[in-house]
Amino acid sequence: MRVAIIISPDIQDKYFASRIIEEFNVVGIFIEPQYRRRSVLEKLAKLFRVLLRERFNPLALSRRLSDAAYYRRYLDSVSTLFKESFYEKAKIIDHYAGCPVYHTRFRDVSSPENVSLLKDLAPDVIAVCGCSILKRDLLSVPPRGTLNLHSGLAPYYRGCSCYFWPLYNNEPEYLGVTIHYVDPGIDKGDIIHQGRPELEADDDEVTIFIKIMKLGTSLMIKSLHEIELGKVRSYKQTEKGRLYLDSDTSVKHFRELHERLKGGLIRDYLKRIESGSVDLPKIIE
Repeated sequence: MRVAIIISPDIQDKYFASRIIEEFNVVGIFIEPQYRRRSVLEKLAKLFRVLLRERFNPLALSRRLSDAAYYRRYLDSVSTLFKESFYEKAKIIDHYAGCPVYHTRFRDVSSPENVSLLKDLAPDVIAVCGCSILKRDLLSVPPRGTLNLHSGLAPYYRGCSCYFWPLYNNEPEYLGVTIHYVDPGIDKGDIIHQGRPELEADDDEVTIFIKIMKLGTSLMIKSLHEIELGKVRSYKQTEKGRLYLDSDTSVKHFRELHERLKGGLIRDYLKRIESGSVDLPKIIE
């Protein structure tokens, strides 16, 4: 079976691709940036707009600088953990010569040019993780469909950061991963497999995300094998759930969640699991 892969440049998505390469005939990898790099002038212009909006309020500016420093430290710690967890596999993609690797423009994987490249590669199926919303022209290319790794339990949580929001909403029972067919909507396609990470008392949203990505990659490989053997089964989503976008998450949310985690959010949840007082949502295993 011929497999194409669409991922972002993030290290966890490169890990995902490298694991699939070990198992399947991968005929092409598309790496699509999800964030546009801003020039120094653009950054300065944004800062000036903020200053105007805040009317050069020293207290507001101090709060913004504090948030920026907090988020930078957070990203540094995340980068360290991700490198420890994913790098040995992820580095393969940067040096891989066994199939074509295409670097697309910012959120441009569905462009006519890339769709044409995909048609030439003639994949039977496409495996996706961390890319933009795919358009119908691209989705029509693989005869056996396009599968997505969604780092949340669909349909309950859809969109972005679905490993974060169940914790923030004090609903750890909705942490999980979903492998589903891609349609033109957001995480709405038929579900093939789902799973839950095994939680420990000292877990936080980063360690949980790492577990979700590793579990999800294994479930993607399982799903692809089922498609190859003609044994795949899928199930329609019957609920709408909640949709979260990138713009919904702020440093304020990170600060609040980190305080709740320090206060024992996961520990208390595990105690409730042990006592049988948690109703776990049904998943498709």
